[in-house]
Amino acid sequence: MRSVLSVLLLVVVGSGCSDSMSGGNVAGNWQQAETVPGNSLSVNLIQRGAEVSGDGTWCGEALRCGTLTVSGTASATIVHLDITLDSGLIEHFEGRLRTFQSLEGSIRLESPGQPPTLPFAAKFQLVQF
Repeated sequence: MRSVLSVLLLVVVGSGCSDSMSGGNVAGNWQQAETVPGNSLSVNLIQRGAEVSGDGTWCGEALRCGTLTVSGTASATIVHLDITLDSGLIEHFEGRLRTFQSLEGSIRLESPGQPPTLPFAAKFQLVQF
């Protein structure tokens, strides 16, 4: 009886975790982690099915601050976001939902009239649901 209860508890706990992660829900307020001092990027994401949209703010060291818009997709744990800053710069994020509060992947920058940059590592932390 004890082993049956242990197995049942593991199944309930395990299925609860996998169901939540398999949904790939990225809705909430996310902030880019590990940025250069003076830089910041914060996005408020809404998810409907696999579609993701949102808005947010950014600040650049020795630059101005501004607003941004987000569009993209999230399916299972795979996340694709196009973050368009009001300066014209576009950040293409490709990554994964690593935990319920962490997105990890890479960003490729695209400036008007310039070739895209090589991707660099990026992380986002969930600040608020």
